[in-house]
Amino acid sequence: DFLKLRTSYGSMGFFNQGDYFLYRTEYAAGGNYRFGSSAENLLQNYPTTLLSQLGNPNLTWGVMKEFDIGIDAAFFNNHMTIQLDYYNMNRENMIEDALYPAIMGDNIVYENYGINNFSGIDGYIGYTNYFGDFFCSGGLTFGYNTSEVVQTNEHNYPYDWMRRSGNPTDALFGFDALGLFESVDDITNSPVQYMGIVQ
Repeated sequence: DFLKLRTSYGSMGFFNQGDYFLYRTEYAAGGNYRFGSSAENLLQNYPTTLLSQLGNPNLTWGVMKEFDIGIDAAFFNNHMTIQLDYYNMNRENMIEDALYPAIMGDNIVYENYGINNFSGIDGYIGYTNYFGDFFCSGGLTFGYNTSEVVQTNEHNYPYDWMRRSGNPTDALFGFDALGLFESVDDITNSPVQYMGIVQ
């Protein structure tokens, strides 16, 4: 029989975007603009250059920090074994779309801002033994995991249900369908609908 307590902590960089060159400002060839006088047949096409990516030279890798503590134990002449772990992991400085005024155009700017937290427990209980010539073995694996968007770039929404902060990272956002309108009176006595023409 034995009882062992173990713990660990680690930190490493990670990258949560598919493009490794978001720090670069890039330009690309655009369409043509025509200048001159159409009456005198002096119109000419001039090529243009467009800003295709507004880079952020201050971007860095995200940082993943994880703490784990657990126990390993064996009882009843090592017939029963138990393994239990608790972990807490933070993903910080995640690269996200920055919030910026619409006057800057539709080029997305990225920055290190997001923070997600993941925590939970994992465990296993097993039992093995001989009963005469009969061998018995069984086990139970269990776990509970949770996540939270601690910080993300989002607008100052007026209602909590519109915000991703404070919700699980895999939370679904949308509208609940309450049913179908069955009459004109039903439409008249309901709140104003913004999703399309009601008829």
